Amino acid sequence: MIEITAKLRKWGHSLGMTLPNKITKKMNLRVDEPIKIIIETPKTARVKDIFGIMKLKKPTQELIKEADRELDIPI
Repeated sequence: MIEITAKLRKWGHSLGMTLPNKITKKMNLRVDEPIKIIIETPKTARVKDIFGIMKLKKPTQELIKEADRELDIPI
């Protein structure tokens, strides 16, 4: 397995990428040969994407005040 970073380019109504010749030779890739591509985007993850959206029974501000009281932090 080899990891490369590539930019997508517009080809007609599609997006495409090219593989460097060095990689195709190293991996012995041929025309019309199926390959597996794993796509990762470097976008910043949002907290709600990681943990999901929680349904709380109390408002957030009330939960913060309770936590402050438990930690003896003056409000």
